[in-house]
Amino acid sequence: MGFFYNSVSSFGDISYHDSLLFQMPLMANLILQYPNQTRFRPYIGAGVGGVLTELTFGEDYLWGPDGIGSDFTFGFQTFAGLNYQLSQSTYLGVMYRFLYTDSQNWNVEWWTDYHFHVAIDPIQVHSFCLVLSCRF
Repeated sequence: MGFFYNSVSSFGDISYHDSLLFQMPLMANLILQYPNQTRFRPYIGAGVGGVLTELTFGEDYLWGPDGIGSDFTFGFQTFAGLNYQLSQSTYLGVMYRFLYTDSQNWNVEWWTDYHFHVAIDPIQVHSFCLVLSCRF
């Protein structure tokens, strides 16, 4: 589980100030790790599941956004990285991740009770991440 948080400049010809897209992948992952005699641990993996998304328009920190919509869609990911073992249960590392999410549709509810529909094509996200892992 993780999350992505991005600003949105426009949807086609339509733009609205402080628009944000939040994505939280909920995946079942298979991770292959190469154990060795050093503190470095390379790994690769893939996951499949769904992605919870929330789209907000405007941001008033006292009252909340002007409009908000959410969706849950199919998604999958692939990733590879290298961890460095800081302690017996803590790792610091770097990772490349590719995330695909299916088409998304949001029925946005405006604070004035106005509703409208926004839809987009599938999203493909390439990201480089700094990772801190703790095992219990």
